[in-house]
Amino acid sequence: MPGILASDSGIFFSGVILGWKQPVSNFPSAISVKALTTNLEIMKSISRIPLTSLLFLTFLVLFSTCSDKCKVTNSYVYYEPVYTTAAELKAKIKFNGPQPLNTPGRIYLKEQFLLINEAGKGIHFFDNKNPGQPIALGFLTIPGNFDLAIIGNTLYADSYSDLVAFDISIIQSIKEVNRISNLFDHSTSMGFLGNSERGILTDWKMVETVSIEENDCKRQVEQWGGIMMEDGIAR
Repeated sequence: MPGILASDSGIFFSGVILGWKQPVSNFPSAISVKALTTNLEIMKSISRIPLTSLLFLTFLVLFSTCSDKCKVTNSYVYYEPVYTTAAELKAKIKFNGPQPLNTPGRIYLKEQFLLINEAGKGIHFFDNKNPGQPIALGFLTIPGNFDLAIIGNTLYADSYSDLVAFDISIIQSIKEVNRISNLFDHSTSMGFLGNSERGILTDWKMVETVSIEENDCKRQVEQWGGIMMEDGIAR
């Protein structure tokens, strides 16, 4: 009859090895076999859980400790508004020699003269008798100028919030003859409301880089890409 033989090489049944090649003393006990069976049953149970349920449980584990508080530190370039008084702006108006044409704006032709606006700075004057070779005559500095018009010998030009009239009957001796103050609304710039008591907002000066903390997960950045601050704008 077939028999069982235990040896240091394993367990033999009818002379055929069953696969346990360790000493008999190391053969799994009944408790170990039971534990293995239990683990296999657990793995089978897990495999029957739908994938969506597993993902939901994973989400709960990962985010169960999250809160609606967050702290983010960003660096921005801070721009400070520059104010100029009406008297200072008026003092800067002057007819000078020819200047480079860098940012041309409006163009106006009057008889033989060609006028070209330099955006935000003033107006170039050219003698245009020969359109192929216009001769630069000079540059009329007008801070905050973007538009112009001529009626007769009077040039009308904006200067920030003011409308200024010039007598241009003699190009080399242009004179301011009239001014309507605060005709145009120039109280805001880049969405920032200027302080009219300090003068006219004419420029922005880069001051420093500052760190701004955003708490409670609230977004402070405006649609135009910056943050409104009490004394300036951070971008």
